[in-house]
Formats: sequence, C-alpha cells, structure tokens
Amino acid sequence: MSPFGWTCLGIGGCWLAYVIWDEYVRPARGDGKGGFWDFVKNPGAMKNRRWSDPPGKAFPLPAGDSEEAWDASLRKAIEEQWDTFEYTRMADRSPRIAPAAARLMRDSAFVGHAWPNPDNGLPHWNLSALERLLGQVVPIDVLPHVEAFLAHDNEWCRHCAAEILGRIDDVRAASAIRRCISSDDHRLREGVFHGMTTTVYEREGSSELIRSLWPDLLQAFAAEKVYYSSVSTIIRRMAGADSDRARSELHAEAILRWDHRNLDDILAGLRSAKIPPERNLVLGLAERWRKEPAPEWSSAYHRGKVLGACLMLLLPSNAERADAETKALVMAMLDDPSKEARSSACPAFLRMHGITIDPASLCHAILYDQKGILSPPQRSYWEVQLLLGEVQNGGWHQYFVNSSGDGWKYCLSGAKEMGLQQVVGDMGKATALFGPEGPDVSRDRRWEQLSQFSKHQDKILEGLSIEGNDVEVALAKFAVQNRDEFLPSILPSRSS
Repeated sequence: MSPFGWTCLGIGGCWLAYVIWDEYVRPARGDGKGGFWDFVKNPGAMKNRRWSDPPGKAFPLPAGDSEEAWDASLRKAIEEQWDTFEYTRMADRSPRIAPAAARLMRDSAFVGHAWPNPDNGLPHWNLSALERLLGQVVPIDVLPHVEAFLAHDNEWCRHCAAEILGRIDDVRAASAIRRCISSDDHRLREGVFHGMTTTVYEREGSSELIRSLWPDLLQAFAAEKVYYSSVSTIIRRMAGADSDRARSELHAEAILRWDHRNLDDILAGLRSAKIPPERNLVLGLAERWRKEPAPEWSSAYHRGKVLGACLMLLLPSNAERADAETKALVMAMLDDPSKEARSSACPAFLRMHGITIDPASLCHAILYDQKGILSPPQRSYWEVQLLLGEVQNGGWHQYFVNSSGDGWKYCLSGAKEMGLQQVVGDMGKATALFGPEGPDVSRDRRWEQLSQFSKHQDKILEGLSIEGNDVEVALAKFAVQNRDEFLPSILPSRSS
C-alpha cells in the first residue's frame, strides 16, 4: 500500500475510534462516573442512544421494569437538569416515559421545585420538564395536580399548567378549561389553547369535550381573547356534521365581528382554506366597511385589505360568471375615494375579466422561463411594474442603478398609454438630470453618469416619489384593456 493509502487508513481509523468513544463509551453513565467499564456494566445505554444525541445525555435506564424503577429514573433525569430538547426526545423514545411523568405529577413538592437555568440564571421549574414529557394526550388523573399550579405566582408556571390542562381530552376537565378560556390572564388562555391544538392530530373523530366547550370558544373569539386560527384548528377534532356546523358558526361569528382586529387575516384564511362563508354576510361586511366609519384603531391600509379580501371571497373560481351585484361592488371600489380601497380592488377586477395570473408574473414567465419576447402591451406593463417596485423599494436612484433602468424609454411610453401623468412628469424630471439624451440604456455607462451627479442633482432625484396605489389601478385597467395579452392561455405559445 502506498504512503497515501496508509495515511487515509490511519485517519479513518482514528475517526472511527473517536466516534465509538464519543457515542458509546464516554456517555454511558450507569453509576454516574462514566468510562469503559461502566459501559460494559450498562450496555443498555448504548441501545438507548441515537447518533444525533449530544454526549452525556444517555437516559439512565431503570434497574427493573416496574413503575417505581421508571419513576426513579425519570426523576433522576429531571434532577440532572437536562435541556428541554432532550426531554422531547425522551418522550418520543419510550412509551413508558409519559405514564411515569403523569405519576410524578402527584408529587407537588417535586413538580414545584425550581432551579436556576445555567444559560440565563432565571428559575426553571420541574413542571416545565414534565409538561414536555407527558405526551400529546394527558390522562385525566393529572387534573387535580395540575389545577393547583393554575394560580402559581410565576406566569410561566401558569402557562405550563394550562398547556397540560388543554391536552386532557376528557369532558371532566371542561370546567377547569372553561375557567382558563374566560380568564383575563393571557398566560392561561395561551397555554390552554396551545395544549388543545396540540392534540388535534392525535384525536380523530368527534370530541365530547370540544362540543361541550363550543359556546365558550365562540364567546372567547368574539371577545378577542383567542385568534380565529386557534378555534378553527380546534374544531378539526369535531367529525362530520358537528365539524360542519361548528365551522359555519365560526365563519358567521368572524364576519359579524366586522371590527375584529384580525378580520383581514380571517377572510384571507377562509379563502385559502376554500371554505366560503355565507355570501350575503360577505356582501354586507364589504358594504359596511365601505360606507360606515371604520373603527378608531383601523387604518386606511387595513380597510383596503379587508375590502380586497371580501371581493376575492365573493368571486367564484370562474370569476367571469360573477353576479351583477359583485361586479357592481368591484367597479364601485375602483372609484372609491380611498386610494387603498381602489388598490385592493385590482386583483378582483383582473380576476373578473379572466386574468387569473398576476400579469407581472406572466411577463416574468415569458421572459425568464420561456426565454420569450414580450408583446408591446406586455412590455409596457412590465416596465411600469418594474419602475413601481424599484421606486417603492429604494427610490428613483435605485431604479437607474439597477438593470430595470435599461428600459426607461419603454416605461415612459407605457406610463403615457396608462394616463399616469405624475409618473410621466417625474420621469421627465429624472431623465433631464442625465443631459439632453437622457440616461444611457447601458447599466455600466449609466453608473458613470450617476457618479458625476452633483449634490443638487442627487437631492432632486431623491425628492421624486411615486403614488403606488394609483399606478396599481392604472396597471390593472391597462391589463383589462389588453386582455388577450394577459390570459394564462398565452403562456405556452409566446416564445422567441
């Protein structure tokens, strides 16, 4: 064998020896001292480890298979202050862990013991470790022991106790869960809802507990004590007609709560989940947000998002078949005094005319995916869209610095076609700074021009802006006027 081969063999042997020592010999701690002979006396420690385990974390296997032996081993692991990541892996590793953790919950002194976290010095309770070890569905026997910690002085103790409570899928826990749901303590509410959603995928079929708590869940949502998404996730545990009824009630409650702070996200979530609520409710909600004064906490941006989400919910998959009432609402919003409302109506306006793919995405696909050539209307749309994105992101200076500025002449022509007088005027002011010929179409030479700008020229360029909402509306109307150039069906045929 060549010297190089011997070298490789030696390095490989050293690496293998280190792995065996690091993974199996050093971490084996049957008597707490470690070492090779300890490994020989406790070979079970090797079986219980994974290659990804950190050193020194082999679970101290019990001497026997009795409940007392498992309880003692788990107590020792917690007292050794293992990190929470290791607790989670322990719970997944053996079906005996969760029952042992449930039995340890009976020892209130042990559960309530706190020790300083070595990372930040803050107190860490054994309750937190047990919460991770109890599994996703907690037995009802734990209920009386966990209730004692719902009034603990420490907020995180209360949170852990509430999360354990939420994972008890038994109607006998309903009273305690109901108190947490209606509590003013947000730690109790967060904990119990997190626990309830954790068990969603563990329990298939209906849940008597959820059915008994349904009025309380709706009331908590209406009082903004819980997010729509949390309640929506929980009702997945209700099978068949129960689930359909619960979803219907929740959607109605969400929409009737027209001033809910998360209404725009709720409506968008309903659309993405393909669960359309009652059409008349959505129409009424849209009209209310259009005509009535918005809540004090709301903003024009939020109003626009709500109205846009309403329109997209009202439009069917074949949006060209939208009813006259919905079409009238879309057109009315395009003329709304609020620029945010006008902008939010654009996706629905495009969809109503069969343009179901964002025109900018369509142009991008033609240029970069198909290596194709844009038609004149597509080029005008693309260049104005590029200008809007660049200026909103970093100003006119960024537009000319980047390759987007190569097509400024097409952009100017497109802005004139769309009737964007402000953009046309600002483009004229910007290009005049570069001299009689305007900016060079070559990015490198344009950089040279920009580098010779005086402070006064830079200040003029920085002072120019763009009204994004008006540009979005103009782009949408332009795409509809040139509808045949922006239909999804053109993608396969438009090639160079």
